[in-house]
Amino acid sequence: MFKRTEEKLNEQIQPYPDGHGGQIGPNTSYTLTQMMPPVLEPHTAQNPSATRIRIARPRTGYVPTEYRAIRQFCHDLHHHHDSNKDDDGGRKETETETALFVHLGEARGLWDHHVTIERCAFKQGMTSDFWGAVGGAPRGDRKYYTVPDAVGEVVDDLGPCPWGADVPVGLRTALDVDAVADKARGILRMCSQFSSNSSRGGGGGGNRAAEAEEDRDNGPLGILPHLEAGFYGCGFIYYESLANCYVKQQQLEGRYNKPNVLFCHVPGKEDARSLVRARDAVLAVIVAAVDEVLRAGGA
Repeated sequence: MFKRTEEKLNEQIQPYPDGHGGQIGPNTSYTLTQMMPPVLEPHTAQNPSATRIRIARPRTGYVPTEYRAIRQFCHDLHHHHDSNKDDDGGRKETETETALFVHLGEARGLWDHHVTIERCAFKQGMTSDFWGAVGGAPRGDRKYYTVPDAVGEVVDDLGPCPWGADVPVGLRTALDVDAVADKARGILRMCSQFSSNSSRGGGGGGNRAAEAEEDRDNGPLGILPHLEAGFYGCGFIYYESLANCYVKQQQLEGRYNKPNVLFCHVPGKEDARSLVRARDAVLAVIVAAVDEVLRAGGA
């Protein structure tokens, strides 16, 4: 049994350009982090595991939707929360370790009833036609991170990519995303059963079609694996975070943690009930992911 507290760092992006000169906000990913409890105690409905999980937010608050700020943020995040090496570069044992970094971003209009866990992200310079089938994707060469950010910059305005040829074009989390999604759905199902039994009093019968519609609108959100975080700020922050982990791993010859980093897209619905459902889904992902980290011996 793991007796130390596992810390999970949580960040988010604030209002972002809508592509037409305006701003989309408030960003629900930021709102959700303000709703997170500071601690998930073990052996509870939200955290059935045996591990006490502390949820920390960076002191910087929200992350501006700016490529330059995102790159600096990710560098600082992994520099300040490197809990795996002592002054001599060796592993140190602490009572509280950062086991997991979770980035959140909003997917307004794409997924209203799901939280997605993204498998991977791509480097500055990546081009693809994949997102061309989805409205709002970059045109022409379809180069990633060429949608202007909140201050009108694109990624190439930052200068050459700092990640050399030895850093892969695509990076993925070290976690088994499918296993995390499965565990998280199970946690949500248990929480939902407790709440539905108490609210419905265990009565039978009723209109099943109406109940199914009610469950879709008021029951737990779906949690789905998804291929990648995209071509804008979400994909950029995921890649930058993964790249910082990857480079530290190479420099320390594997003595640094695996890239225990996740990116989750959350719905953009702003009403109170939708926010609670999204928060509960993200908490379930956190618990499932920490369990997966510990199972794999990656913390």
